[in-house]
Amino acid sequence: MLRDGLRFARIVTLIALLLSFGLGMSFAQKVPAPQEVLGFPPGADYRLATYEQAVEYFKALEKSTRSSNCSRWARAKGGGR
Repeated sequence: MLRDGLRFARIVTLIALLLSFGLGMSFAQKVPAPQEVLGFPPGADYRLATYEQAVEYFKALEKSTRSSNCSRWARAKGGGR
């Protein structure tokens, strides 16, 4: 009878672990690599990301994950970005 109880506990534990692993995988997020957004790997010879490309990458990061947030903090004195 004790063996049946242990077997049941092991099965329940295994099911709980499998369910928690499966739920964790369903919430996994695809974070884009800089190369996917910029079109070239960062640090490549003779390639430098422009301001617009950097902003585009950070916006792609913001869309891909709930833990990042892009917001404007200030404007340049001369009315620029």
